[in-house]
Amino acid sequence: MNHPPNNGLAGSPVNAETVASSTFPSALPQDILSQALDATNYAVVILDATKLDYPVSYCNSEFERITGFSQDGIFGKSLRALKSDETDATALVELRRALREARECSVIIRNQRRSGTLFWNSIHLAPLRDHQGRLTHFVATMTDITAQKHDRDAVEHERALLERIVNAVPDALMLADMDRRITLCNRGTTRMFGYQPQELVGQTTSMLYANPEDYSVQGDVRFNRDATEQFQAFEVTWRRKNGETFPSETVGTIMRDHNGKPLRFLGLVRDITERKRAEQLLQQTQERFDLAIRGSADGIWDWTDVCNDDQWWSPRFYELLQYKQDEIPAAHSMFLEIMHPDDRVHVRRAIAEKLEHGGEYDIEFRLRTKSGSYRWFRARADVLRDEHGRAKRMSGCLEDIHARRQAELEREELERHVLQATTEEQRRIGHDLHDGVGQELTGLAMMADSLCLALRRQSLPESQLAEKIGQGIERALAQIRSLARGLNPVQIDPLGLTSALSELAEHVSELYQVRCRFVGNDRVPMPDSETATQLYRIAQEAITNAVKHGKATTIEIALEESPESVELRILDNGTGIANLDSVTRGLGLRSMGYRARTIGATIRIEKTQLGGTQVVCILPDA
Repeated sequence: MNHPPNNGLAGSPVNAETVASSTFPSALPQDILSQALDATNYAVVILDATKLDYPVSYCNSEFERITGFSQDGIFGKSLRALKSDETDATALVELRRALREARECSVIIRNQRRSGTLFWNSIHLAPLRDHQGRLTHFVATMTDITAQKHDRDAVEHERALLERIVNAVPDALMLADMDRRITLCNRGTTRMFGYQPQELVGQTTSMLYANPEDYSVQGDVRFNRDATEQFQAFEVTWRRKNGETFPSETVGTIMRDHNGKPLRFLGLVRDITERKRAEQLLQQTQERFDLAIRGSADGIWDWTDVCNDDQWWSPRFYELLQYKQDEIPAAHSMFLEIMHPDDRVHVRRAIAEKLEHGGEYDIEFRLRTKSGSYRWFRARADVLRDEHGRAKRMSGCLEDIHARRQAELEREELERHVLQATTEEQRRIGHDLHDGVGQELTGLAMMADSLCLALRRQSLPESQLAEKIGQGIERALAQIRSLARGLNPVQIDPLGLTSALSELAEHVSELYQVRCRFVGNDRVPMPDSETATQLYRIAQEAITNAVKHGKATTIEIALEESPESVELRILDNGTGIANLDSVTRGLGLRSMGYRARTIGATIRIEKTQLGGTQVVCILPDA
């Protein structure tokens, strides 16, 4: 396939300003165009037309939202990553033909999100050309029309349902004269009572009442010449032809002409046997629900309308907080009021994220009990949304995890002592290597030099052997010093982490004879020396694992800063992780996890696509 020449945008990610400046007239400021692309309700993705498979070079935030692919995750990849559903081959052929012919087209394809879920995607593709008319990119606007398709399917379902109802009305409709003799009945009457029309016409409705007294009562109330029109439903029991009785909801009224003259009586009968049974089942379900709530160890809460403050808390919810139900109101504001101040911002953000975007809501926080003490709780919840996707209700459970958190704190304290002891032992070993073994080797090196000099003066051939011995001692001494330098911890300056990691890469390359390099910004400031030191130790531990356990020959250390966080990443080409669970339970990762927790960071270990291992430590921006 022939591609137009590169205009300078290919091969690297582009932002909206770059594309706009190379493609559109500069009538508007570039930042306005950039904001417009991110503010639109359409997903916008720009494809590099100069490369094979048209890799993605830009996407806006709406694309990330509807597909789940981040800019970093989709950049440089083909839109085939969306895994189009091959059931609509015509649309795929049209889209591919438009790419080959560099023309516009509009198609609807069912794509797959990064999470694996399918969605209907309305795509409009258009070519972009530079000022010389050369094709450089394609721009595709995408709209998730899954909801619209679902709505359309629902409308079709309702229409079909209405047709079935019209053709098979379950209600019985009857007309009777002033003597209450039946003059007309519909097929619903036949289905409900079991009589054929000819069996009913001319007969009084008394034959259908299960209780003769009801016939008389209703005659006095509504089925007489002086009655007024009445459309209120009443419940009465009827009898079928086979003798079976059933409850009903019935509407009965007199019908008059425009002069008020009585014409006939109208009766509409609805069999409510199933409704009565459902009411009984509902009552049983409610009883089971009440029993389940009372027997549950978790507290249940229900935010019926997320636009209002009122909530519902189960008795167990109050019990967990040591309150009686009438002592504090069940309200969102009260929930936040009794929350520990240090947890409030985190919980607010989690709730807002769940209501706005969905996702998992599983968080831990502290609540103040009636005694005034704080206890740890875990909350999980889900959200009910309206037809427009807006959150309208949120319900969940509250679990007391105070004992577990206390145990975790004790374990972390033990880990801290173990880590301190390990650090002290490393320092002692490093000191012994440097001042003990190192000095001994230094003395031996001097003796070897003296021996070599003496043998040379006598022109003895053993002088060469003595020289090799001296060189071997020097190499051993250098390795001992290198090991001692790695074992003996140093306090990293807040501004010196970058240089320290760079030196670590050089030291690892020299010590283990592997290719280790550092990539990142020239200067990434840390909040304090403790944070810098712990990140340095995490990198050191990850590298040791990569070399000793992963048999890595190439290691990359990266330190990157963003407005939200600082990310430390150690990537190797080793044998990878055979059993992730066993690795995550290992002492090395536990020590890295403890170091990360002490500075408020998170750490994860994962396989790479090429088979190696990647350790990522993320320090949120304070």
